Amino acid sequence: IVIPHWESPPPCIRVPYSREDLTGLKQGRLTVVGLYELHRKNGAGWLVRCVCGRYEMRRSKALKNPNNNGDRCQICRHEWHVRRDVRRLAGKDVNYTMNDRD
Repeated sequence: IVIPHWESPPPCIRVPYSREDLTGLKQGRLTVVGLYELHRKNGAGWLVRCVCGRYEMRRSKALKNPNNNGDRCQICRHEWHVRRDVRRLAGKDVNYTMNDRD
C-alpha cells in the first residue's frame, strides 16, 4: 500500500458540518492538520503531520482506532524497523537515520 506523503503541507478543504472535525487529534506520533479529501465510498482522508515534519494522509477509521497508538509516517516506521532489527541482531542500539533532519 502506497501512502501519499509530502514534505510541505498540501491544501486542505473545509470540514463540512455533517462530519466530525478531527483537526488537532493526536494519534501516536501524528497530529491531524486538516481535511484533505472526501469520498463517499472510502470516507474522509485527513492530512496528518508526523513529529519528524513530514505530512501524510490517514483515513478517519485509522485515526479513531485505539490500537493505533504507535502510528507514524512511512519514513519513521522504516527507521524504527531498521533500529529494531539491528538491536535484535547486534544486541545494541545503533544511531541510524536515513535523513539529516535529526
